[in-house]
Amino acid sequence: MDVVVQHSEINSISFFDKMLQNSNSNVDINDVQCQTLSFRNYHHNLSSKVLFLNITVLLALDFDNSNLGNIQFHSCNFRKAIHTISETEFKDVSFINIKWFSKIYYRRRTHPRNKHVAVWIANLILKKGVKKNIPLKEKREYYEAYREYKLMMSKAKNKPDEIFFKSKEYNSKYRQLSWFGRGFSDKLILFLNRISNNHGRYWIVPIIWLFVLGIVFFIGLYNNTSFAENSSHVSYTTADKFGFYLRFLNPTHKLDMFGEESYLSVYAVIYDWAFRIISSYLIFQTISAFRKYKD
Repeated sequence: MDVVVQHSEINSISFFDKMLQNSNSNVDINDVQCQTLSFRNYHHNLSSKVLFLNITVLLALDFDNSNLGNIQFHSCNFRKAIHTISETEFKDVSFINIKWFSKIYYRRRTHPRNKHVAVWIANLILKKGVKKNIPLKEKREYYEAYREYKLMMSKAKNKPDEIFFKSKEYNSKYRQLSWFGRGFSDKLILFLNRISNNHGRYWIVPIIWLFVLGIVFFIGLYNNTSFAENSSHVSYTTADKFGFYLRFLNPTHKLDMFGEESYLSVYAVIYDWAFRIISSYLIFQTISAFRKYKD
């Protein structure tokens, strides 16, 4: 017999031990608001299906010592909940149109049954009293916790949310590293990816950088270019210069795009080649952001 719960406000929804393990019943929980949703010591029977549709969890979402499969979360709101993940394996668990959090902080405690197992507790809305200057040890815990969510989304084949948590993971790693020492190169790479497209999340940001930096470098190139006397450059209109600027945005443009009557100084060549590298990188970052929904 299937279990259906809908249009309700419930204090707690719990899946535990061998519940449904020997049953072919499906569970459909639809349009429900609950305080807590938990899976504890729960091993799901793959012959039955559990669907959570349009549910809101207000306090806690717990995954503890469980093996989950054939479960679908669709249009759920976990924005206000506290998440706990410990010793849980996700197989064929899908997350579709989920309202996650924008920021997160963690505290770490020892698992009650195994002191070597960490339990990550994620508070999805920053509360009062949270420290702004986070110790390095806690920054590492942020990084590991975001990584847990990224891997969970990857197993669920949820590419957009995987990229969301990957961005959070890498930004946390960036804050963990120092500009001085062995981590300089990694921090520089993370910094450039962060300000360009935030690790694959935004395509418009590198486009803006491309046009803005293009103006700066084009002015530097044009001002360091000499023209022969009585050359046609004196009659260049604003539209002509804008056309040169658009050509300049193409990293494969010709070096003598101003014509044979122009002479590029050393500084002009430096401006030109520096922007070729920058524009190529920004175009690549734009394309990579568009791969967000690629399988």
